Amino acid sequence: MRLLAVFIFLLLFCCQTKEQTNIKLINGQWEITEVKMSDGHKKKYTINEFIDFYDINKGIKMKLKADLMGNFTSTQVADSVFYKNDLLHVITPFDTMVYEIETLTDQQLILVDKDENNYIYKKYKKLNLN
Repeated sequence: MRLLAVFIFLLLFCCQTKEQTNIKLINGQWEITEVKMSDGHKKKYTINEFIDFYDINKGIKMKLKADLMGNFTSTQVADSVFYKNDLLHVITPFDTMVYEIETLTDQQLILVDKDENNYIYKKYKKLNLN
């Protein structure tokens, strides 16, 4: 009887489905705060010259540069981006990167690449100089 209970527990535990990602939350501007390398090293970003802009509806990702007034200039290069099979695909003129979305909320984005490096972003907020 105990063996049957353990079997049912394992069956239920193993068959849980992953929570569906609301990919539309990625739309907007994101600022990288930290990269955690797979070997344990960390790189923190306190000031960013560029931020990442995603529009999953149009299938684009761009680098933007913010000025002190809160305006943006674009690098004029739009990478293709799409979400398929729980993975974020970014296609540049030079490479294709595939990321697992570990976390996606309205304030935080964590992407994991094939080498298990974690890219941690926060939603961009313009500087308040007042």
